[in-house]
Amino acid sequence: MWIRTAALLLALMPAHAMAEERPVTITVVNATATPLECQAEAAHWYAFDLGIAQLNESLSIALLFEATTGTVGKPSHDGGMLPIETVYCGRAGQAYETRFVLPLRTLAARGTVTVQCHVVRGAVACEGE
Repeated sequence: MWIRTAALLLALMPAHAMAEERPVTITVVNATATPLECQAEAAHWYAFDLGIAQLNESLSIALLFEATTGTVGKPSHDGGMLPIETVYCGRAGQAYETRFVLPLRTLAARGTVTVQCHVVRGAVACEGE
């Protein structure tokens, strides 16, 4: 009887309640001539800083990845996950104008990954390892 009840409860649970999130770290190596600033957009209107990598330094971005849905997010203060739409890096002070949009879901699916960023024709370009 309890097996049938447990199966029924699992069937009634929303898919996101059973989703397994796993930690992902994206390390951004700054090979540009200026500080590199990375930002995230969590909604079309909400952006926040992820940090700055000085020249020849790196910035580690800790995220969560839910493979079933492809959702990438930042751990939130309440223990949940704030879904992120985009992560980009650009020259500090001009991050949006010089941005390179990281292939977030592709990188997150690979797990822990390092990308190296440099400047090409005034804009930032990043390549994964």
